[in-house]
Parts: sequence; C-alpha cells; structure tokens
Amino acid sequence: MDNEVQTPVVPASDKPEIAPRPSFLKDVRNGLLHVVKVVWQVPAARGYIATLLVRFGVPAAVTGVVTLIVDGLLK
Repeated sequence: MDNEVQTPVVPASDKPEIAPRPSFLKDVRNGLLHVVKVVWQVPAARGYIATLLVRFGVPAAVTGVVTLIVDGLLK
C-alpha cells in the first residue's frame, strides 16, 4: 500500500487564531478628530465656538488661551 496519501498529523492548537477586528470606538474617535481638524481650519467656525464658550460662562481670557493651545496642537 505505498500509493496511499498520508496527511501529516498536526496537533490542534489551544486557541484558534482570530483575525483582529477593527475597533468601533477607535474609528469613531478618529472620525471626530478629523471633523474637528477640518472645522477648526475655518476662521468663522473658530469664532463661533469661542462665542459659544463665552456665552456658556467661560471667561474670555480662558477661551483665548484654549484657542491658542488648540491652534498649536492642530498645526
């Protein structure tokens, strides 16, 4: 019986291989960051956001400092 095809014996692994799934929350975070970066490039949008912050009670000086910090981070 030399013509029989023998399959190699491979021991079963303890854990099956699982393909990595994309993280939904990471995709949402990346999408929101992209939207913020695009919106921040529009000067009118920056002014509108600053106006909203002041109307909600954030001092104008703090709003100005936050605006400068965000400008530095996004550039």
